[in-house]
Amino acid sequence: MNSKPYRATALAKALTLACLTLSAVTLAPGCAASEEPLAAEESFIAKPRDVQMALHLIQTADGRALAVELKGKLHLLACPSAVGMANLVRGLGFSPWEVPTDHDLMTRGAAEARFGESLYANWDIPCRASRFGTLYFVNRSGHKDYYANFNHGQDDEDPTPVLYMVGCPSLIEALGFDASQATEISQTLLDQFTHAGDENDMNCRNNNGTLLHPAVEPGAWIFRTEGAANGSDDYYLFNGKKAFPLTCASSSGVRELVEGAGYPMELASLLPRLRRTDQVVEDMFRYSAGATLDCDMSSARFLAISKNGTDSYWVESPAASRIFHRIGCGELAHAMGLSDLSRAQRVTEQMATQLLHVTLSADDDFTCVSSNDPL
Repeated sequence: MNSKPYRATALAKALTLACLTLSAVTLAPGCAASEEPLAAEESFIAKPRDVQMALHLIQTADGRALAVELKGKLHLLACPSAVGMANLVRGLGFSPWEVPTDHDLMTRGAAEARFGESLYANWDIPCRASRFGTLYFVNRSGHKDYYANFNHGQDDEDPTPVLYMVGCPSLIEALGFDASQATEISQTLLDQFTHAGDENDMNCRNNNGTLLHPAVEPGAWIFRTEGAANGSDDYYLFNGKKAFPLTCASSSGVRELVEGAGYPMELASLLPRLRRTDQVVEDMFRYSAGATLDCDMSSARFLAISKNGTDSYWVESPAASRIFHRIGCGELAHAMGLSDLSRAQRVTEQMATQLLHVTLSADDDFTCVSSNDPL
């Protein structure tokens, strides 16, 4: 993409904003792609591997931030959820093992020395752009090039819409857009009445990003504390009220529990490292009353409780008999050694509570952050 932004008049800018706004609902008169499609060699696409790209973990005043380097500038990956952040990483074409860890943490000073004092570029890459932005496409000889509008101008003095070319389908999806719902605009409208220069390309490293499913339970989260061994971390599943330590004889088993609960382990370096003595941690432990989530619960009592024709799966707490935890997803059940759901004892909810005298409470759920197989 090598078109140069054109400084439109105030009237033209107003018309452009109206066209873009109206076209998000229906193609406005005068906004259609009426000119002949460009020849193939005139289609300038933000292709994968067009530029050098890298992920960087930057130390901040309140923690750390993950950013992608595009054309020598840093762009923050902006997302409040771990699943959304992982999808941005994967959508950009990075593999899990390419995500920087604590050992790669770059201090603010080192980052400024490399990228300049301003450090970050003037636009971020958000995971929920569809909530406030719009996706457009330009048809170039039958090939659709997609542009995201985050509904802001270049700056306060220049309200001309800024459009960002999206380099691959997986990144379109990671931004929260549906390509099939994109609105067509003309090349003329793009060239003359928007800022859509090369500096606004959102490139991808490849087209093979595999995205995660959205959260099963919004309140579920994984956190970590400093472990007893030097340089180690202890991990916990938080279900919105109680925290359960993830326990296993091997570190690989703990990793399987983290990933089984749907948290992308490649983003573990972004998790805040709390202290066991922090008040919020002590409160969560007090509520959980010593219950743990272990990598081998195959010998624990395992129930399939039927209600309204639907089965849910529960495992007895290792800390207290007759207290059962509902398992949120199939991946977590597998990580707990309970992948064979057919071996669960099948009972109705009434039988479980009145005959077996078990306690079933949502406060004790082993919830999942994300899943392809919710239970």
